[in-house]
Amino acid sequence: MNKQPLLILVICFVLGIFFQDNFSLNEKYIYPIIGLCFIVLISTFFKSYFLHKSKPYLLGLMFFGIGIILHFFNTFSPQNISVSENETIVFKISKKLNSNEKNRKYEAVAQAGKESFNAVLYIPKSEKELDFNHFYKAEAYISKPKSPQYNFQFDYAKYLKRKDIEYQCYTNDEVSFAPRNDLSLHEKFLQKRVEVLQNIDKTEISPQSREFLKGIILADRTEIDQQTVQDFNRSGLVHFWQFREHILS
Repeated sequence: MNKQPLLILVICFVLGIFFQDNFSLNEKYIYPIIGLCFIVLISTFFKSYFLHKSKPYLLGLMFFGIGIILHFFNTFSPQNISVSENETIVFKISKKLNSNEKNRKYEAVAQAGKESFNAVLYIPKSEKELDFNHFYKAEAYISKPKSPQYNFQFDYAKYLKRKDIEYQCYTNDEVSFAPRNDLSLHEKFLQKRVEVLQNIDKTEISPQSREFLKGIILADRTEIDQQTVQDFNRSGLVHFWQFREHILS
């Protein structure tokens, strides 16, 4: 502990995160752990032989507890809401995701009756592209993604839960809309980005060139084809692309 104090404390912190990830302690245990960490923190200000000798172990215990606490408060809690499979939802988008052959995908904040929830939204490509300037209303099929049968498969449901998303909504009918007047500063910035992307789509260049241009300028790959993705990977620009995507999202 005396030779590598920071490294050992970081290891204790990481072990606390893994412990909470595996055992998922609830509030019944978390709040006593918070109290214990607070007591350990206060004890470091007192001077006594016993505290001096046990200080390294107490600090390790405190950072282990902090790892548990932070993981608990940053872990998605399932939403206890009641919605049927077929509902009329009102929603606003929060992020555009990569499209597939049939649908555009968005992260959205939706409301069905009095229940509000986060969802991944699938909109047919025949519908007009959504933006941040409007509220939308549509009939939707609502479902929860299922975890895979085998551990080695990608767990999409767990991935969505880490983003506080528990539902998927599929719309087939016409989507109606109404203007918004409550945009936050961040949403105004995202809307300007959408408008720039739409202006690029109107240019008279090939579709591949348009998608490449959007990827370079605004790190947008939501409509990009597989061949262009491979070109990015071969050129080494994919890392620059991912960095810009993180900054602009």
